[in-house]
Amino acid sequence: MKWEETEASHCRYSECAEKIFGDANIIWEDSYGGYQGEVNCIGIKPDGTVIMYSYAYGSCSSCDDWECRSLSQEEIVKEKERDMITFTINEREALKKMVNSWGEKNPDTNFSNAFAPKRKETVKKYFGWE
Repeated sequence: MKWEETEASHCRYSECAEKIFGDANIIWEDSYGGYQGEVNCIGIKPDGTVIMYSYAYGSCSSCDDWECRSLSQEEIVKEKERDMITFTINEREALKKMVNSWGEKNPDTNFSNAFAPKRKETVKKYFGWE
């Protein structure tokens, strides 16, 4: 789906996240919004780059780190770019290994539990790894 079709596109800081995902095909999303919320997306850019990004936000400076630090949109985008996980099409085997370890008690990657196990099936299906 396109970014503007996601729940995340209606969440706080969505204009910053849109700069990260841009024209990516969003293949998985688990986002919810309101005065507080969470954005979790996996997308595939036209060049084959896989983007995984997750962030939570609050409604005020007491519960929203970016607001507390008075960051501009440009600063937020820079933080998002630094924190996002990307893989190129040439790194598919590394991605496959990571995806296969999601939800295991002793995963072989530090990142493997950052995304819920149900995402494992979506990514495997997208790449034909079923």
